Amino acid sequence: MPAWVGPPEDVLPGVVALELPLVDTDQQVMWIAAAEAYPAGVTFSVLMCGRRPARDGVESGSGTWRFGVQFSDGRKATVHGVGMFSRNAVSSVAGGVAIPADHRQPPPDGPVLRARGGGGSRSIWRQQYWLWPLPPAGDVLFACEWPDLQIDFSTATISADPILKAASRARPMWPGQEPLA
Repeated sequence: MPAWVGPPEDVLPGVVALELPLVDTDQQVMWIAAAEAYPAGVTFSVLMCGRRPARDGVESGSGTWRFGVQFSDGRKATVHGVGMFSRNAVSSVAGGVAIPADHRQPPPDGPVLRARGGGGSRSIWRQQYWLWPLPPAGDVLFACEWPDLQIDFSTATISADPILKAASRARPMWPGQEPLA
């Protein structure tokens, strides 16, 4: 699998706590607890919690969840929707066009943000993302909004340093051996 598609299956990531609140209102809380950093990218989950169950239909459509990441050099990528309704890997470098799912094509210019596994209930949802490549040194800005749930545009910023340090701690699962198929 190309590095931009997802994390390698034969590498143990370096892990770092982020504890980054994205939204914190009397009705909704959304945050990123930690990141798993690999040599070429990073996974993290956004925990979305509501005081009351969300109504049907908020998973998709024009007012659904929008989430993005911007690197210190200005490059950014976004996704729309949650769960099976996610539209993945929209990169500003790729002209704002969705990056094709055909993994045989050359790697995109990046960055790429891809929704991966997710699950939960109508009140709590955890959505995992893969971000490729690793961010450059400097700040990483996370942005989100969910108009259908009255969540206004919100941003949170962290330094890329802890993620980059965690990536340096990633290691092969079976050093010196071919990966298992």
